[in-house]
Amino acid sequence: MNLLISVAIAITVSALGINYSKKYYKRKRFYGDLLSFCNNLKSNINFFQKDLLSIFEDAKFTDPNLIALLDITKKTLRENGCIDLKDWEKECNLLSVSEKNQIKCFFEKFGRVDCSTEFENIKKFEEYINHKIDMCSKEYTSKGKLYFSLSIMGGIATFIILL
Repeated sequence: MNLLISVAIAITVSALGINYSKKYYKRKRFYGDLLSFCNNLKSNINFFQKDLLSIFEDAKFTDPNLIALLDITKKTLRENGCIDLKDWEKECNLLSVSEKNQIKCFFEKFGRVDCSTEFENIKKFEEYINHKIDMCSKEYTSKGKLYFSLSIMGGIATFIILL
């Protein structure tokens, strides 16, 4: 019985650390999908292929935070004719406040200037996203793998101590 409890606690400690380390990967995936969306947005604007709402409606991604961002964007565009991301800020717990503000600022200004200025704004935002992807990669390499290793060692140590 004691052995079973030790194993259960060790697995729990390991699983918690592994789950925490995944947040760094999720942030990188979010920014990668956001970059893909910006590339699609830029090409649609550059060639005047679709209207703004159609661009947001046709976007298909797997990241839940980006899906929530695009859903709220579509909803507010339909209802108000402009983008308002207050609800997304509350819903997204993956990013820091400053990161949410940068994204919110970009999206809420979108569609309010001429195409060439919009194109330049997207390019600047892509530079910001690329910087964030690089930062997330470094954080995943250092912190994510550290949390992963510590959780496994913590689980093993807990198992040994409880035996």
